[in-house]
Amino acid sequence: MSLADRLLNQTGTLIGRTQTGPMDRYGTPTWEESTTAVACWVYPVDTAEVEDRAAGRFTHRAFFPPGTVVDGFAQLQVDGQQWDLDGPPLRWVNPRDGEEKFVVVDLVGFTDIEAEESS
Repeated sequence: MSLADRLLNQTGTLIGRTQTGPMDRYGTPTWEESTTAVACWVYPVDTAEVEDRAAGRFTHRAFFPPGTVVDGFAQLQVDGQQWDLDGPPLRWVNPRDGEEKFVVVDLVGFTDIEAEESS
């Protein structure tokens, strides 16, 4: 059993987004979404709240098995939480054998603090 098989024990949904839909009234292609179930592991990296507005920014990092197709325009949903990918994925390759071992992405999300406090 590989390290990826033991550690990537969460199930998530990757939401791929491409601007390939029909043109809008301004002639700009619209976004189309596709979903894919993926094995992953997500953990928090940093939590920082913005003081001047009622929103909080939170960052996480996600690991995927080797060969996972993901780009910087995707979103990830795990256990009811949703994040946007923050930049392109990092593909970690073993220098000895040249094989990809896992894929890492930085995630960012925002929450409405007032909505959470009122519930």
